[in-house]
Amino acid sequence: MVAQSDCPDAIIVCGNNNFSNLNATGVGNIQEINWSNACHSEEHNTLWLKILIKNGGTLGFILTPEEIDDLVVDFDFWIYGPNVNCSNKGTAIRCSTTNPLAAGLTYNTTGMNDVETDVAEGPNEDGNAFIKWMDVNDDDTYYIVIDRPHGASNFSIEWTGTATFHEVPVFYNPDNIPLDMVQCDDDGVDDQSDTFDLTIYETMFIGNQTDVAITYHRDINDMTTGERPLANPAAYKNITNPQRVYLRMTNPVTGCFDTNWFDIAIDTTLVTGTANNFVLCDMGNGVREFNLAQNDSLVNMGDTNTTVVYYKSESDARNKQNPLPALYQNSVPYAAETIWARMENITGCFGYGLTSFTVSIDTFIPIGLPENMTLCDLDENGYRLFDLSYNNTIATQGDPDMTVSYYRSENAARNSHDAITEPYRNIIPYGPQTMWARVEYTNGCYGYNIMPFTVTVEPLPEIVYDIVVKDFTPGSNSITIQMDSDFAKGYEFSLNGADYSDNMFYSRLKPGIYTVYIRSKDKCKVVSREVAILNYPKFFTPNHDGTNELWNVYYLNFFKDAVVYIFDLYGKLIKSYRGDEAGWDGTFHGRNLPATDYWFKLEFPTGRIIRGHFSLLR
Repeated sequence: MVAQSDCPDAIIVCGNNNFSNLNATGVGNIQEINWSNACHSEEHNTLWLKILIKNGGTLGFILTPEEIDDLVVDFDFWIYGPNVNCSNKGTAIRCSTTNPLAAGLTYNTTGMNDVETDVAEGPNEDGNAFIKWMDVNDDDTYYIVIDRPHGASNFSIEWTGTATFHEVPVFYNPDNIPLDMVQCDDDGVDDQSDTFDLTIYETMFIGNQTDVAITYHRDINDMTTGERPLANPAAYKNITNPQRVYLRMTNPVTGCFDTNWFDIAIDTTLVTGTANNFVLCDMGNGVREFNLAQNDSLVNMGDTNTTVVYYKSESDARNKQNPLPALYQNSVPYAAETIWARMENITGCFGYGLTSFTVSIDTFIPIGLPENMTLCDLDENGYRLFDLSYNNTIATQGDPDMTVSYYRSENAARNSHDAITEPYRNIIPYGPQTMWARVEYTNGCYGYNIMPFTVTVEPLPEIVYDIVVKDFTPGSNSITIQMDSDFAKGYEFSLNGADYSDNMFYSRLKPGIYTVYIRSKDKCKVVSREVAILNYPKFFTPNHDGTNELWNVYYLNFFKDAVVYIFDLYGKLIKSYRGDEAGWDGTFHGRNLPATDYWFKLEFPTGRIIRGHFSLLR
């Protein structure tokens, strides 16, 4: 804070806030304290404060130099009042001019507190730098002058006691809206100046505060002192672009004030969109007519209150000279030219925006990358017919003005010689054969482009695998397809021939006949194998009622050469039969056997043996 070195310019103390980084410099315009005043000193480097008491009580303070360890730094003070004016202050009612070094003090702070009893001290060795604080009343006014006769330091003030000061007005901006104003120059004179209403935020700034007024100023000094307010802020014409406007909100009763600022500016730059570069094909001479107006809506982004004009150089565009016609013919064959677009507002605002783009003739014909074509060797001889037209849309990238033809060699493609006219039968079995696609325009544009791709007949792969079945385990039955892990990456698997996946393990299977499908991912070959999940019933009831009359292993007919042996409790062989037979009817030599538990052994030709037992119920 800059010092106010004369009484009329005193800083008004408001808001009960402490002060920091205060600077006392010089004696101001006049010497307002002389040796005949209390405490016998005068101004050297002073700062004046004006205090308006809101609620009475006790008033004290502590003044602390920033150079608190330098006892050469010496601050004095005087207090005048209550309710005096600068031209008739009278004698100070409180003062201290004690010198810290002369008084043998170990500190250089000073002020008023509730401990001291003296009201004046000094100069030099007299006192301890603190005096008794004051009892003040509502609406009292006092002046405090602070002087630094020795040393160099800024200082801070901490207010103490029970008295309060008047509040500082507040600039309200509850939604934190941006305050800067930007508008176009639409007053008919292209001078980057126009009329602004600076007062549009006043209602928001003041809010529910009373007894406050806002003034507008051209510089910080006028804002600080309140001098030279702008005469008509509601219709203010800026004098620079941009210009900062300074605001002061003052309570005329208390003199308390706050400050703010915002910028006003004339925007002479219009924001343009991005124009398209124009590329046309060669019609044989490298010269074409370009419709520049096709970029209008891109440059002005659809703003109908603008005009767009085109120029050959940035200089011409800035100076609005030598405009180009909307239908422009390039002047240098085969060379790209930069065109400048100038956008202006037609509503009266001065200003413009520039952007550029290129126009060019392209002898290069774009071509998509044809896909390599692979077919399975269905006849197992290495040959297939390929429909090369599959790549037409890819090669032309869907351009209806392009055509594509196919050739067996690069040379034939470049010379457009011996094009393939029928579905093509490969001549290299099982190996990739390179073919060439040639694209060219059908609308008169010159040029062509070629791109290779391959056709390949893939031999049917030999699929090596094994299947492991886990059965006779209700709830845990499973089928596992075993295959080399690297080899398996090229295959997919299914149990129904429809839903294929990379899954090679199927669990929680019920007893039954299952078909395992293995298909190469290029869909060239599918193999399948039937497998059986077996289990057996825990009982049967041969009572001639047509239900559970026979006992057999479920789906054993899948293993026709398997043999089942049935034993009684004592190990006597009761019955044996093959897998393709119906099972056991509960008899021995035509005689019904009693209801009890029986044991079985199931032998497979592979040597696998399953043992278990079941109950015959009558």
